[in-house]
Amino acid sequence: MNKWCIIYFYLGWFIMKKFFIYVVLFYVVLNSLLKAENILKDIVFNDKITSLEQMKFASNPDFIKLFNNSFNKFEKILVDELNNWSNSIKETDKNTYDNIALLLKDYNAKDYKPLFYTKKKDETSFCYAKRIIVPNSVFLRSSGDIHSSIYHLIDNLRYLFKKKIINKKLKITKNNVLAFTGDFLDRGSADVEVLYLLMCLFINNPDKVILIRGNHESFDMTGVNGFLDNLNKTNNINQEGKKLVNYVKIVNCLKLLPVTAFIISQNKDNTVDKIVQLVHGCPDTQINYNDFLSNLDIKKSNYFSLYNRLKRDYSNVFLWADIIDEKFDIDEKHETSCSANAVYKYCIKNNINLVISGHTHVHSEYNKLGIYRIEFPNNSQIIRHIQNFGLDAQDGDYSGYFDYKNKNICNKLFYQPSLVPTKFSKLKQLDFSYKDELSEKKSTDSLEPSSTEDMDSELNGEESDLKTSSTFED
Repeated sequence: MNKWCIIYFYLGWFIMKKFFIYVVLFYVVLNSLLKAENILKDIVFNDKITSLEQMKFASNPDFIKLFNNSFNKFEKILVDELNNWSNSIKETDKNTYDNIALLLKDYNAKDYKPLFYTKKKDETSFCYAKRIIVPNSVFLRSSGDIHSSIYHLIDNLRYLFKKKIINKKLKITKNNVLAFTGDFLDRGSADVEVLYLLMCLFINNPDKVILIRGNHESFDMTGVNGFLDNLNKTNNINQEGKKLVNYVKIVNCLKLLPVTAFIISQNKDNTVDKIVQLVHGCPDTQINYNDFLSNLDIKKSNYFSLYNRLKRDYSNVFLWADIIDEKFDIDEKHETSCSANAVYKYCIKNNINLVISGHTHVHSEYNKLGIYRIEFPNNSQIIRHIQNFGLDAQDGDYSGYFDYKNKNICNKLFYQPSLVPTKFSKLKQLDFSYKDELSEKKSTDSLEPSSTEDMDSELNGEESDLKTSSTFED
């Protein structure tokens, strides 16, 4: 009898111990989620919070823990994607497989050395393109350079919430895709908060949020343009001695992002309808993507290695090049630029309807929504978009001051934060009868809507018109 009592006692103690551990873990996870929701509810989606200083929430005592938890999830998604891609090409593309393996080996090293990719140790030895296949009813909303402006990002999130495109947990609830074309960091004081919100968006919607790497997602830029300093400031204001994820680890992780992405809408018979390319700087116009864009077989990889395909080893055009309007091709005088004429021919070669980019500094032809458009005679287009630009003399933030009437950058007027809306069903079919000529049409006041609120209606893209899709509907 005593023997069985002892056995039952230890068995009960073991079960209770396990139960207690699970209860504690459940409480910790739930508490973390509630704290994250509090930041979203009390700051991000609180219309009473209107000033830049109020929107900075990195001083919240729970922020460091929330940031680190989100980073771990974000990192896992990116690493898993690369591992899955690597495993799928092990027998068919040995070079790419070896480079991904070396990349991940360096990335997982515990000494936190800056990651400069593979054997050549430069920015061009390993980078890749990604494609996402969507129904032609999908609505794309894209953002150019944010440069740590929490004001612009929060304003856009509130707009998306009012349109019922996202909910207060940052879950995309409709037939939409969101894209950010790089340069999330630097040149402001809230890049830690911006990165946190972008990671949360991506974690909650890995198939509906596209993050493209820009030239500021790198060591040579973040080390001197603000992100490293802001990371250290966030660590210093925390009273409990907790620290954010190591700086090198964060930048290494951002370098795992694709340098370009293609969103391909498909018809009901699984053929290609329209193609939109997202890039920070400029497409490499000498690359032919062949069946990567035309073959929508679900068994085919959604990743395209750019290893040894870039035209220049010393500069990654996806990150650094500008698309310029003069009608000339790249030469020695313009080694980090690409002519619109070259992009036009590239669009014809690859059947691309629209190229959306950021990066390029604003000039007088940008409208008050930060958009500049070039239209080609074959119905393909280039849209350049800068989410915020201009320098705020008060605190050094890129706060988006723009004098629209005088067409000059100044420090007197906030230009309106915006997302570039693209409804695939409204994009024109390509016309290949103009292959040998180029006609550039620069954006004018009439080409763009007058405010963020009526951008959708201006492009005939009201949400009520969107057709539902089981792939992109919750």
